[in-house]
Amino acid sequence: MKFVAATRKTQGTSASRRLRREAKVPGIVYGMNVAATPIEVDHNELYYDLQKEKFHSSILTMELDGKDELVVLRAFQMHPYKPQVLHVDFQRIDANANVTMRVPLHFFGDENSPAVKIDKGFVSRLVSTIEVSCLPKDLPEFIDVDLSGMTSQSTLRVADLKLPENVTAVQPEVTVATVTTITDDTATVAAADTTAAAAAPAAATPAASASYSRTVAHSHAHKTLCSCAHLRQGSLRARPVFLASRKPCGTRRAFSHVLSTQFLRLARTPNILRTRHSRTHDQRFC
Repeated sequence: MKFVAATRKTQGTSASRRLRREAKVPGIVYGMNVAATPIEVDHNELYYDLQKEKFHSSILTMELDGKDELVVLRAFQMHPYKPQVLHVDFQRIDANANVTMRVPLHFFGDENSPAVKIDKGFVSRLVSTIEVSCLPKDLPEFIDVDLSGMTSQSTLRVADLKLPENVTAVQPEVTVATVTTITDDTATVAAADTTAAAAAPAAATPAASASYSRTVAHSHAHKTLCSCAHLRQGSLRARPVFLASRKPCGTRRAFSHVLSTQFLRLARTPNILRTRHSRTHDQRFC
């Protein structure tokens, strides 16, 4: 794959922000005993290239100021929630020297394996990439992993994979896939867990009922205070406005009632409706 980059003339936080506003991505390229070079790349082109698996695991050709260089993608940073690339790092490589890269694995055939068809188990894929070392021209885009031969007692490691020619694995002892089967003991444990989970709500029913009863009692008290009949004496009318609230005290499950009654006295005059407020507080805390 090939992409175009340009040398950055200014550096710093403000310069990087200006580049991002211009739909460009600040980056850097280093390696090959050459001083690191700050670069800028078109954002949209880089963003869609990052969606391709090949862009992460193959040798890239970077056209920098009209000159082609071989590089690999080493790191990139994305915005926390926007589809925006903030920074990208590339490393120069030598075409005649070995390069170490992570190559993705493509699994297939697990549904036809004896572990799934006969033993009624399932194949667990533990890794999705492996690290390999080879010349740039021999670097594979991906590695196929055939799981059709997996049995209930088999474990697949990196050393068991069929790698392309001139490609070696850096960590051949890493486990790639295993098989999990459902035995009688596993079924018994699962049934016991299901029974315990079903019994747990039943055991918690008395406590839940007591809590519900207390809640209903508090609700009735609240409604009783709220539904006080309006007192009428000529032009005088009293209305309870606010009422009860519960407040926990420390770790105890006790609640205190804070009663506050506000009476509004409405006095009618020929043209103005005047309101006088008198507030009394009776607060008790446990």
